[in-house]
Amino acid sequence: MIVAVVVALIAIIVVVFFLVRGGGNKAEYEDLLGRITSSSSPSQVASYESELDTFESENPDLVDTDLTALVNACVEYNDAADEEYRYTEMISELEQLESSSVPQVASCASELLPGVETDYDDYLYWLEEEEAAAEEETVPSEVTSTPASTEFDLATSPMPVSGNGLGELSTIDGQPVFSFPADNVSDRSIVYFEVIVFCYDAEGNPITGTNGYNWEWKRDDTMTIPPGGQHIPSRDGYWPFNDHSNVAYVVPFVVFTRFDDGSTWGSELSTAEKIALGDQLQSEADAIMAAAL
Repeated sequence: MIVAVVVALIAIIVVVFFLVRGGGNKAEYEDLLGRITSSSSPSQVASYESELDTFESENPDLVDTDLTALVNACVEYNDAADEEYRYTEMISELEQLESSSVPQVASCASELLPGVETDYDDYLYWLEEEEAAAEEETVPSEVTSTPASTEFDLATSPMPVSGNGLGELSTIDGQPVFSFPADNVSDRSIVYFEVIVFCYDAEGNPITGTNGYNWEWKRDDTMTIPPGGQHIPSRDGYWPFNDHSNVAYVVPFVVFTRFDDGSTWGSELSTAEKIALGDQLQSEADAIMAAAL
């Protein structure tokens, strides 16, 4: 009789132990799931690869396959050498994961998709420019021309940033986003613009992103800003960060505009010219950042 009671008690203890252990692992997984799916860029999601692999090896029945698929897709997106494959595969994967039965994964995929699509559009635009330049090239290869970026003059901008020159940071659905206030000081309506945005930490130091630079390039063709009109973040929207995290300040410059009559200000730049322009405007951005602190 005593032996039977002891055996029963041991069985109960074993069951309780595994229930408690399982509950703890489940809570740990929910925390990991939340941290991964609250990431604001593919590079942030990819940074959890090792932690997820370790957890999954110890708890193979807890990890949702869609979460693993999301992390793997972001890792491949960061590592792929073929640009076309990199973008198209990532877009396809995110579109599928938008229908995930795991709400957090579906939401994360929906948040990441617009940024990847924008980067893909920028890549295609750059590719078209490069192909067109190759076809029309008349200057001998040993002769180098001056990049259009060296002729850039902020003083003539038809869309200067308002206030102290800093952009605005916000959070949408848990994701950090940014925008900036600006005025159309020209006599024509602006229907398209491109902006370079320099990123800084809380101490005002430049943050180097996964793109290798402390800036991101954005563009917008979704609005018309009339003469004397304004670009207002709360009304006109925000952009997610694609390559930077832990950003505390941003310094934006509008570097290209297209007007409703087809005329333009600034130059549509190749990738090399964008890099040159980033180098040119770095000291200007640093000065604005220092003055704002």
